[in-house]
Amino acid sequence: MKSENESRKESYQRVAKLLASYKPDPTFRSLGDMLSDGAMMVTFRIPGGVPSAEQPSGASSGGAILPRAQTLRRMLPVEFSQVYFRGQPPIGGWPERFAVVTAHNPEGVVNDPSANETADQSLREEIERIGLTHFRVTGGSLDGRHQEPGWGIVLATPELARDLSERFKQLAYFWVENSQFSLVDTQTGERLQQGAWLDRWLG
Repeated sequence: MKSENESRKESYQRVAKLLASYKPDPTFRSLGDMLSDGAMMVTFRIPGGVPSAEQPSGASSGGAILPRAQTLRRMLPVEFSQVYFRGQPPIGGWPERFAVVTAHNPEGVVNDPSANETADQSLREEIERIGLTHFRVTGGSLDGRHQEPGWGIVLATPELARDLSERFKQLAYFWVENSQFSLVDTQTGERLQQGAWLDRWLG
């Protein structure tokens, strides 16, 4: 009969073997863009953990960690990395820092148009109540078949944008700073670099 440590070790080895043989589907190349050209840290939870002698450097108790440049605490939908933006640039040019927040499709579930419009109006009213400079920004697919109106909100830091995103039950929002933009996980506050803002701006 195998010892508990031997069973754990075999579980970890099976995971490692699967990873070694994995070949990404080229249709998901855009996910690599979302994760800074594929840089990420993947955590696999194995019941009971892995014996400390077998853990890779940097691994935490209870999981085998393959170290790379960036940690993802949860995976966001791939479509979030494929967003392009439309609208009218604010008068006076792009602010140095701003967020893009939508109220459409809360929790990532497609909502009916009337509910989305009501949520969008509520978000705008809240932005105006706080007294923030804002402008219309619509995010969507490159071909324009899917679009979600939102608001560009001029802010010094992303904390308030995270609060609004959380209140309107959004999985993520965008943060733009010095012409570079990031996808920000509402739950964790984690930023995933996306590149130059103007590369995704269609006007």
